[in-house]
Order: sequence, then C-alpha cells, then structure tokens
Amino acid sequence: DDADPEFRDALDKALAERGYPLEWPSITTLLTDDEGRVWAQRGAPEGSAYRTWDVLDPEGGHVATVRFPSGVTVEAIGAGYGAATRRDELDVQHVELFRIPDLAGHSP
Repeated sequence: DDADPEFRDALDKALAERGYPLEWPSITTLLTDDEGRVWAQRGAPEGSAYRTWDVLDPEGGHVATVRFPSGVTVEAIGAGYGAATRRDELDVQHVELFRIPDLAGHSP
C-alpha cells in the first residue's frame, strides 16, 4: 500500500466522524476530482432513492455532502459537474451530467 500514512489516518478519522457504518461496505466507491478532493460514496440499503457522497479535502476534512440518484454510476467529477452512466430497460448505456454545488470556497 503506497498511501501516505498521515493522509490515511486523517481520512479514517474524517470518515469515523461522519458516522460511517462499521459493516462492510461502508464506502462503495472512491473518486478524486480535479481539485484533489476525495469523493467517498457511502453504502446504502437496497431501494434507496439516492446515493450519498462525502467530499473530503486532501487533509481529510469534510467539505460537503452530495447526493446522486440511485441507478447511476458516477464515473468522473469535474468543476461543477458529475458525469455518470445509466442503463435503460434495453440495457443501453447513457451518459448523464449532473450539476454539483460550487465547492470553490473549499479548495485546497
């Protein structure tokens, strides 16, 4: 594992403070954005309408909480948008863009 131990400790602390469950998987996906923030998708029970993502700065501090609808797979996060894919009833994949809140005030 080549992760910086200080970063890992800060991330673990921030996640614990946000009330992540003790059972696996408490986090189902991790992404980074173009500002170096970590986006952690929380695990959710089947049938949930939304998937919750916590946004953490490079030091592990909580920046924001963002929700995306269930049924989409977030592929990338950029300045003001989330790019996701969704499959329709014919299993055709579609790309969707979602506006996300301005996090500029929380940049590293």
